[in-house]
Amino acid sequence: MKILIGLIVVFLAIVYIYTFLKIRKKRKNITPDAVQSFHQKYDRIHNKPKPDTKIRNHTKQITRYNSTVDYITREDLAEDKNRN
Repeated sequence: MKILIGLIVVFLAIVYIYTFLKIRKKRKNITPDAVQSFHQKYDRIHNKPKPDTKIRNHTKQITRYNSTVDYITREDLAEDKNRN
């Protein structure tokens, strides 16, 4: 029984040492630029498309709803309609 417990303890010690060395080796290989490695890993760097020239040439359409008046009373609205 003592031999079995001793073997289990030795086995756990070997597994612990192996894991510790493996983690330590990975830490040495990590590059200091974490942001760049993140971008490379997850492909977050994208070239933004240039704005289309057709969009710049369009003009804003003016409708009757694009007025500067935010609120108008019924009486004022009736007066405006009577003027037109």
